[in-house]
Amino acid sequence: MRHRKFTCLLFLTILSFAQAAEGIIPPPKMQLPREPDKDDIPKDKAIAAARGVCDAFALNPTGTPRVRLVEFRMDLCRAWEVSYDNACVKIESRKGQPVGARFSRPPLPAELAKKKKDSAIPEAEAKRIALQAAEKIGLALDADKVTCDYQDLWEMEKGDLLGAIWVVYQPTEANGIKAFGSATFFSVRAADGAIEALSLPHSLSGLTKDDVKITQEEALRRAREKAQPEVRDQVDKGELLAVNPFMFRIPAEKLEPILCWVFRAQAEGGPPNIIFVNAVDGAVYVR
Repeated sequence: MRHRKFTCLLFLTILSFAQAAEGIIPPPKMQLPREPDKDDIPKDKAIAAARGVCDAFALNPTGTPRVRLVEFRMDLCRAWEVSYDNACVKIESRKGQPVGARFSRPPLPAELAKKKKDSAIPEAEAKRIALQAAEKIGLALDADKVTCDYQDLWEMEKGDLLGAIWVVYQPTEANGIKAFGSATFFSVRAADGAIEALSLPHSLSGLTKDDVKITQEEALRRAREKAQPEVRDQVDKGELLAVNPFMFRIPAEKLEPILCWVFRAQAEGGPPNIIFVNAVDGAVYVR
């Protein structure tokens, strides 16, 4: 079930950008440069923190660090982005904690790259690597909630290890509220266990079920009312989730998740409809 939800989110994100390219909707502005203020950590501390992340993942960053302060709406965070020739690390600008990174590792030896999935590191090993990596940057994951998904991003030869990774992730949940499409994840190279990327979720600490003003029954009524006629009867019962408004073109001013009743409906052979009903003010958005 969790895998299907992430697949659905990926589809919607790709669809949103494709529609923007075709002029159907305004293109989303997911990265906005910002000027530092008194509450941001200094640039040199951000560089030191980024270097610490690289050290923790056994990568020697090369080149002069290039630094900019950015509002990342996809991640609901304001962060210093520190870029090297072979790495890019995002450091949250208020608390100085890492929120994401990607690393350019040396290419696989040709003989290793040509090997097949049965030569990949086992799922349990990928999970162990990710859990240890999380611990190195002060992040506590629940081993019982961590999931591994084998993915082959590209193939030079069918079934080879060249683009194969283990995606190791733990969905975000706090105060009994799950987040829609948000997770802590690590991309672990399946051939040798090298970590190529990590992403940490946005905080849900400000949300509680006490904030809910719209009942599930009322939200379902509103969702069916706004659904396209051909899927109106397929609208499910929905669930209460924390949603990144910027990912789904829901009006918002703050870099914070919002509480929504989220409903899914899909006509045979058609794309999924996702209907968001704001659990506080009742506004409805069909995507």
